[in-house]
Amino acid sequence: MLYEKLIAIYPELRTYDMTMGDIALRDDGGPYVLIWNHPTLPQPTQEQIDAAIPADLSIPLTVSMRQARLALSQAGLLATVNTNMQSASEADQIEWEYATTVERYSPLVLNMATALSLTETQLDDLFKLAGTF
Repeated sequence: MLYEKLIAIYPELRTYDMTMGDIALRDDGGPYVLIWNHPTLPQPTQEQIDAAIPADLSIPLTVSMRQARLALSQAGLLATVNTNMQSASEADQIEWEYATTVERYSPLVLNMATALSLTETQLDDLFKLAGTF
């Protein structure tokens, strides 16, 4: 449960190699961090940890472009995304056309979510849906 709460505070830790030894969680059931020497993220306070709602680890961090487009299609958003991509940055257009995967926290996804006024929950739900294809 502690790991899930830390992921809720810092989602980027899901892809962080915690075997490097700079972060260690108490493994005897205690609700605290034993070591925190992350190079850029400050150690969360116990109050932040206590208040955090555990992250849903069933949300895929990466889906194939096929899965992403099928999820957008099923949600009725694919045509809107395609239209928005016409005015997106060149980097986003290249990624949309040529990438083989889509990452949940990539600039492309975050920019498009903002353009579509999607909430974090709606975006998570799209990634869960994509994971079913």
